[in-house]
Amino acid sequence: MKQVFTWILVFCFTISSVGWVHANEKEEVKRELKKIQDDKKSVKEDLDQLDQEIKKNRDELKKLEKEMEKIDGEVAEIEKEMEGIKKREERYKKIFKNRIRKLYQQGEVGYMVSLLESESLEEFLGRFESIRLIVKRDHSLFDSYVKLREEKEKRKQDLLSLREEQKKTAAEADKAYKEMLEDVKKKEGKLSELENLESIKENEIRRINLNLIQRGQLSFPYEGGPLQWPSASQRLTSPFGYRYHPVTGSYRMHAGIDIGGSLDTPIYAAASGVVVESRPSVGYGWIIVIYHGDKDGTPLYTWYAHSYEHQVRVKAGDEVKRGQHIAGIGSNGMSTGNHLHFEVRIGKNGQAVDPMSYLKR
Repeated sequence: MKQVFTWILVFCFTISSVGWVHANEKEEVKRELKKIQDDKKSVKEDLDQLDQEIKKNRDELKKLEKEMEKIDGEVAEIEKEMEGIKKREERYKKIFKNRIRKLYQQGEVGYMVSLLESESLEEFLGRFESIRLIVKRDHSLFDSYVKLREEKEKRKQDLLSLREEQKKTAAEADKAYKEMLEDVKKKEGKLSELENLESIKENEIRRINLNLIQRGQLSFPYEGGPLQWPSASQRLTSPFGYRYHPVTGSYRMHAGIDIGGSLDTPIYAAASGVVVESRPSVGYGWIIVIYHGDKDGTPLYTWYAHSYEHQVRVKAGDEVKRGQHIAGIGSNGMSTGNHLHFEVRIGKNGQAVDPMSYLKR
């Protein structure tokens, strides 16, 4: 008899400790999931930063390309001007050479004869000044074209040097661009790996939650505060309480409130919690039930109805955050138009209460 009693105690202890084991396991998985999500966030931030750097790099390269095109245009213009300068330089060089040759052939006597043939001192001085000015002008014109050519050549070389520097900068930027692309590729691979791990951990949590739900051992404290309004639409179309049902025409209890909205208007989780049901249901169309924990020792649930299956974003066992997009407004089930039927239920028996006393608008 004593041995039987011992086995009964062991059995009872085992049953009572199952939930504790699952709860501890879930907390461990949630810590692992949090680490994965933090790493994922960090990788996404790195990718965003790289994206900005790549854009900046591309903008800089485009700017350099435009500047190099401008330089090429200026160089082409200088080369065109240089052709004209060289032609004029050659022409005046030829004139200057002819004058030198003539001077050499005539010697000093030619100029002296021209001067001595002057009939007056005034004419002599005039001829002398003319000869001086002709020689000076020829020499000056030739010098000016030589200087202009040298200035243009220097300007051309400066532009070509600047273009080489820009070409070098562009090559370095292009190299950095390719390195950033390679870094993006690695980080995207890391992100994909983390997303796979995240999915695995979320499935583990879902499995544990489903196990706890099946055993009736899912329990945690409510996060506190009023419930969030459960839709992007604020249009209340039917309150909680007795009414004539719009489909059946019978006078019956309306266990929740109706929020009218256009098709696919977002539906949000009213508070953080665990999805205990997400399935088709007669009358409700598709029903989502979320357990939000125990409020003052009493279980608190919210119900969301009339969505279509393709609009639903959560499954039973999922953990959701307050304000998370969980579905869209539809007209599935016993409904006369697109709306969200929202209920608040409390206690183990799921007693329906007026949601307006729990909601914050």
